Amino acid sequence: MATAALMVGVAAPATATSDPHIDVVPLGDFTPNQSVVSPDGRFTYLSAATQRPGALLVKVVDNATRTLAATYAPEVPTTDYWINDLTISSDGNELYVLTAQRVAVLDARTGDTETTIPLPPSRGQFTGEALASVGRALLVADQADFSQEVPGRLLTIDLARSTVVAELDLKRAWVGDLLVAPDQHTVHVTTGGYRQDVQKNESAIETYDVGTGTLVSDLVLDTPPDVFIPLGHSVLGKDGRRLYGVHLRQDLMIVDHVQGKLISTTRLTEHPIAGPLALGTDEKQLYIGLDQATQDDGPTVAVADATTGTTLDTLTGFTDDWVSSLIVHPHGRTLHVGTATDPGTNVYQGALQITEL
Repeated sequence: MATAALMVGVAAPATATSDPHIDVVPLGDFTPNQSVVSPDGRFTYLSAATQRPGALLVKVVDNATRTLAATYAPEVPTTDYWINDLTISSDGNELYVLTAQRVAVLDARTGDTETTIPLPPSRGQFTGEALASVGRALLVADQADFSQEVPGRLLTIDLARSTVVAELDLKRAWVGDLLVAPDQHTVHVTTGGYRQDVQKNESAIETYDVGTGTLVSDLVLDTPPDVFIPLGHSVLGKDGRRLYGVHLRQDLMIVDHVQGKLISTTRLTEHPIAGPLALGTDEKQLYIGLDQATQDDGPTVAVADATTGTTLDTLTGFTDDWVSSLIVHPHGRTLHVGTATDPGTNVYQGALQITEL
């Protein structure tokens, strides 16, 4: 078991503050949660984070006209009150919508529900999904209820049969992200919580062979005592070597997974407002969404050096209160920022804000 030393560095002051032109696409009574862009770059799909009947929706934005093109409603029971994750197939034909109890497979062009895949009862909450084995398998993370002292779980769905074919106990209860390596046969799982065999709370990156379920490595992050929240909003470099994530909504962490060490930890903000993270297509820069610091501010996007974690720029001018999703267009020319605000009615309003890079 490797341990990645924690080296916290305070970020240097941003070298610039940019106020770019931003196109705002209103999404209405809708809080975006996850977002994906079609492989051809034509559409952005955003899932809802709202918990109430009739709110289980996916919004579709036309990236050419920067307008709302469609709204999809997965055909699932009303008891599936939450969309936990959203993934698109490599050919762009299907959307995989992870709800509280199943995966709904949608036709990405029409929004029709092609099939639903039931999941076994969750140990707490299904938190994420990822395609593996060259699109033949869908992995689903099941985060355990911390009070039950049971580990989280990784489920494998055979998409050809629309069936769960394997269940794997993780080392820890809480699950942050699933990141499939470029070889499509290895998955990194960011985890945290109590580990039974060592009787210790930890934050870690567990790596498994998708086909066999064998534990390949268990990289423990040497965080301060009693800090065991999983790394969140994580992304993986194209070669699978570097993993980037946000810890405790404050710190940007860069991990070299091949060497099994933490390269840097950079404090993004003194307030726990850091959220979604995206890696530029050239992998030179990272973009991190920051919620408004005060009621008089709008959300911002920090731009950091992907090698050192140093803050280079801060993009301002966004409306709403917080950043809920963030993605770089596959062509690398635009940044798509999902935002939301509470106008004081307890019914949140959402938007997709697009700016040139």
